[in-house]
Amino acid sequence: MVILKGQDFKHIDELIAEFNRQLKERQENPELDYWNKISAAIGYAVYDPSIEKAYENVFKRADEEMYKAKKAMKVVREN
Repeated sequence: MVILKGQDFKHIDELIAEFNRQLKERQENPELDYWNKISAAIGYAVYDPSIEKAYENVFKRADEEMYKAKKAMKVVREN
């Protein structure tokens, strides 16, 4: 889990893109053994005081988004 604020929060799309770029670079590196090629699924949620009664709800929504991403990654690997 990562909690972003300030400038990081304002640049979440760029941070995610850079994270994914680095993961892809590692996956495509022919010098790495299979077990050193990692993958990760990202899901995030933004606190919304109009719907959140507790911070745990934000984590739950982020977790749900992460599992959607994992499912999409699995479909891509199977095809």
